[in-house]
Amino acid sequence: MTVPLDPISTAELRNPNVNKKRKEFAIHYWCADNPNATLKLSSQNTINASQGIIGLTNANHHGVAKGVGIQLLHSNGNPVDLNQKISLGKIDSTSWRKFNMAAQYIHTSGSIIPGTTNATLTYELEYN
Repeated sequence: MTVPLDPISTAELRNPNVNKKRKEFAIHYWCADNPNATLKLSSQNTINASQGIIGLTNANHHGVAKGVGIQLLHSNGNPVDLNQKISLGKIDSTSWRKFNMAAQYIHTSGSIIPGTTNATLTYELEYN
């Protein structure tokens, strides 16, 4: 799944009162056996797991933005705690369910240098 974020200026990114181009998305899941389920989100480029912040892919390459990461949020706006299981409860086998989330840019550290902003997130669904 790809979640495209709209471009953002360095001035917008530095300003704590400006929306960071938040983009809502959902992970859809289903299982025929009515199990309990958990979801775990992780990244090889985690910057701050408890704040849901992941680094950019190929961060040290030419043309990639610097001082920028992607923050993952629950639908209520709170950060997703990466590398922790999130209970999805018992799954009803009669329909698809979805886990609503959002992604936004975040200033991570130092100077902000414009460039590409790609990041990768892994999600694992566990059915019990």
